Amino acid sequence: MTMSKRKPTIKGLVDIRTLSGRGVSGQKVYQIYLKLGTLEMEKLRRQKERDNVLERMNTINHRLQSIDAEIDMLRRGIEALTATEVGADKVDAANNSAASGPKRGFKLRY
Repeated sequence: MTMSKRKPTIKGLVDIRTLSGRGVSGQKVYQIYLKLGTLEMEKLRRQKERDNVLERMNTINHRLQSIDAEIDMLRRGIEALTATEVGADKVDAANNSAASGPKRGFKLRY
């Protein structure tokens, strides 16, 4: 008696029997409805996220505009102060040059 040596066949993923592809079953329709439901919920979440981001962007833009307005106001204030100080310095210089006598130190203006 001779024994035949069979080579063991290697089975892969393709050889596994499944129920897929055997027509539309009740489970398949259920899975489709479940997928539709999850996609609708994700769509609502994404829309809410988008709305929140747009609202935040509007808030930031308004704050940037108010910052720009405040910067402009402060710069105009500085220009007005420097203009009056330059005028006052000219008047002080004219008064100091006209006055005779020894100078007594210096003045600090705040």
